[in-house]
Amino acid sequence: DDILVISHDALSDLNKIDYYFKMKKDSVGDPDIYLGSKIRMTAMDNGVNAWLMSPTKYVHEAVKNVERYLDREYGKKLPKRVSGPL
Repeated sequence: DDILVISHDALSDLNKIDYYFKMKKDSVGDPDIYLGSKIRMTAMDNGVNAWLMSPTKYVHEAVKNVERYLDREYGKKLPKRVSGPL
């Protein structure tokens, strides 16, 4: 299982949680994936640090799930190229 703490002092909160639910020593750190999206810290133009989420991995996995479903249920595949979204 995973846990995400958003706080100015996340390590303190994680230590409190670790008292009741032991965590692996090397498992605490900045996240790289959350809810299927890649995330990273970035500096905004105004100097503020913010988390950036990219849905690329999530969308890729969603498309793979649809492709498996279509193949399994209907023996069909998504077209490689289309002229429009519909």
